[in-house]
Amino acid sequence: MFIDLNADPGERFAPEVREEIAEVAPSTVTNGSISTAKLAEDAVTMSKIALAAVGSEQLDAGAVDTLALGAESVTTSKLAADAVTPPKCGTGVVTAVDNDGNAIEWTEWYGTAAQFAAIAVKDPNVVYNVTA
Repeated sequence: MFIDLNADPGERFAPEVREEIAEVAPSTVTNGSISTAKLAEDAVTMSKIALAAVGSEQLDAGAVDTLALGAESVTTSKLAADAVTPPKCGTGVVTAVDNDGNAIEWTEWYGTAAQFAAIAVKDPNVVYNVTA
C-alpha cells in the first residue's frame, strides 16, 4: 500500500515513497543549493531580502549612486580626513585662497574689543572681527 489516508499527516505515504519525495523535492534548503539558474525571473523581490542582507562585499565599487543615498546617509564621522576639498564644494561655499589661487586654511575670530585687546600675539592667518 502506498497511501494510508487514516494515518497522521507526514505518515500517510509508505516509507519508500517518503524517501523518494525527500530525494526529488527536499524540504530543507542548504546554503548554496539554490543557484541563479534555479531562480524564476523576478523571484527575489525587495520584500524577500532581509534587512542588512546586502553589504559591502556584495556590492561592486560605485554600485550605490547618489540617488540611493538617504538624506542623512553621509555624516561627518563617515568622511575621510581631508575628503571635502575646495574643488568639491558647491557654488556658494566660501573657500579661502592665496594670491596664486591655492586653497589655504581660514579662521575667523569674533569677540569684544576687550577680548581682542587681551590677545597678546595676533595670528596673521586669522581674521579678527570685533563686535560691540
